[in-house]
Amino acid sequence: MPPSQHRTTSRSRISAGVAYLIIATGVPLIGEHSPLQDTPTVPSQERVGVVTGHVYCGDTHQLARFASVVVQPLELPGSTGKDLRTAVEMPTATHTDFDGKFTVSNLLPGSYLVLAWLPGYVGPFAQIKTGVEPARVLQALKTVLPRIEVKNHLVTTIDITLVRGAVVSGSVAYDDGSPAVGFQMNLLNPFGAEKSGQTVQLGISSSDFPAFDITDDSGQYRLSGVLPGSYVVAATPPSGSPRGCGIASGSCAIVMADPNFRIYSGNSLRLKDSKAFSIVEGEQRNGVDLVVPLMHLHQVAGVVVAESDGHLLKRGFVELLHADDRTVAQRTHLNNDDGTFVLGFVQDGEYLLQVRAADAATGAPTGNVWTYRDRIMPIEITGNVTDLIISLDAK
Repeated sequence: MPPSQHRTTSRSRISAGVAYLIIATGVPLIGEHSPLQDTPTVPSQERVGVVTGHVYCGDTHQLARFASVVVQPLELPGSTGKDLRTAVEMPTATHTDFDGKFTVSNLLPGSYLVLAWLPGYVGPFAQIKTGVEPARVLQALKTVLPRIEVKNHLVTTIDITLVRGAVVSGSVAYDDGSPAVGFQMNLLNPFGAEKSGQTVQLGISSSDFPAFDITDDSGQYRLSGVLPGSYVVAATPPSGSPRGCGIASGSCAIVMADPNFRIYSGNSLRLKDSKAFSIVEGEQRNGVDLVVPLMHLHQVAGVVVAESDGHLLKRGFVELLHADDRTVAQRTHLNNDDGTFVLGFVQDGEYLLQVRAADAATGAPTGNVWTYRDRIMPIEITGNVTDLIISLDAK
């Protein structure tokens, strides 16, 4: 039955139009079909709370089948509410069934958030701006989701209606016309905006419906579940892949490439030069296409040695900085075997080459301890540069 026909005691509307939560509490756990009959024996008689409900698609008014659901504890008896790593405060994840229903049993009494998401619909994380610390994430979610209370021997019911998000789609191709296959596609906050360059989270987590898409065999991509706003599309080449492995043995060693390269909407290699676009609620923005300018990308390579006697320096890194604002264009580590370095995907322009290094015998430098003086040198790139010899003075 639709959410409007469910028995309720309170109704709350999520901010930003993401979801409606309809909460009914106080249903006793009695009868032979009690949810507790289907759950394993719990270690404590106090751990008998149940959360159940349905998830609906707001645009079709149909059941959201196999939607992701996370029941996240906020405040539990004896808990500080700060240490999210303890077993008692770990979230519980599940999926809705063919009836769009979910049930989570064996819960301690306390306060919880219930998050739900289905591909194509706006997820809770899409509407918050926060860092990576779990406490900050929870604090932000508490501002957009109402909490529920789980009590002993009672069922807490919460029905969730999801809102269809906007869609951004297009293609990525090389400048010779061939499709760019396997590129990771992200939406970012545009240059100059709050959280400039930060990836926009579209799903519940990076492991369950991550915030990106991968271009297919024709170079096409599609990002869905997007809130109205201003964005930049970013494309990153594949950094490593198991494709082609396991022909005989079923496994292989994967050498991870480090392209250290991104192209942004507007075919720019710098976020500050990218072309942002705005989308409205429910819009399907097609044709956001990107072209990788291979003809204008070059390689910078060389070796780092000691000024005193020319021996190879095999610990450290090389950075290519934009000359105008000293932001990092490319970065790579020195080869541990021969002190060489390679910077790929470098666009024409003026840069600063910054080198930090140490002797291999000293091991990897820690903190800001380097056995040689940093060197910064200007360099103009108009083509491949593959024979650089950079010497450093000892401190």
